[in-house]
Amino acid sequence: MKYILFAIGLLTFTFQSCAPSTKIVNKKDIDPNWIIGKWKRIDKDMYEKWSKISDMEYVGVAYDMSSGLVEIEENLKIYKMENKWIYEVKHKMNEFKAVPFVWTPAPGANLRFVNQANDFPQVITYIQNPNGNLTAKISSLDDTKKEYFEFNKVFNK
Repeated sequence: MKYILFAIGLLTFTFQSCAPSTKIVNKKDIDPNWIIGKWKRIDKDMYEKWSKISDMEYVGVAYDMSSGLVEIEENLKIYKMENKWIYEVKHKMNEFKAVPFVWTPAPGANLRFVNQANDFPQVITYIQNPNGNLTAKISSLDDTKKEYFEFNKVFNK
């Protein structure tokens, strides 16, 4: 009888250890520190400038200098709230009303934020390129509609 109970216990343990388990692909918190600084769009006189307020809050501003004057396009914020990272956009076309996007990890994207309820964009992605440049992408959830923006880091001398 002891051997039967031992065999049943061993089989139960074996099947439980072989059962598929859910794995979290990206357990690590995001690190937006690389985005800090001033970035200039390659094709236009438009900029994004990011600053660190704390380990859990970063603020940015997107502005246009093509007229010779600073025209604010967007106020941006990345912050952590209730264990979720939020990317908040306040765009001038939306009367600077806050639109939140929630961090959703994806392969190849340093910072990817999703808001399924927003008309467009539903996904905002920032990619730190190996050459030090930044690629920003806004897209629909299914990626059928998308726009890319390439930035070079501006180094103040």
